[in-house]
Amino acid sequence: MLFIILTSITIINQVNSQVKIINNTNFSLKNINIYSTSFKSLNPKDSTDFKKFNYQEYSNNSFIQLKSRDTLFFISISPPEQNKKITLSIDSLNFKNRIIYYSEKLTEI
Repeated sequence: MLFIILTSITIINQVNSQVKIINNTNFSLKNINIYSTSFKSLNPKDSTDFKKFNYQEYSNNSFIQLKSRDTLFFISISPPEQNKKITLSIDSLNFKNRIIYYSEKLTEI
């Protein structure tokens, strides 16, 4: 008896970019996760350095997730562009509706 096993390899386009977060709110931000990349906690008006990440095009990780004052926030964002530096500024938080207001700036690497 002969068994033939067929395997399929899917090539996933990866986006090699860098992301930086600026906390423009008056609240501390914790458990920050963007494009499935974790960041340190940020105090008000603080920022991170640029951090490399590998975004996989067919994965579902285009989001910002964070916690502030024991409230969990989550928002879907657009996928990153190839070879860009992305600066995400968290501008304000609506605690009642758990909404993150943010702005984004793209520059070439």
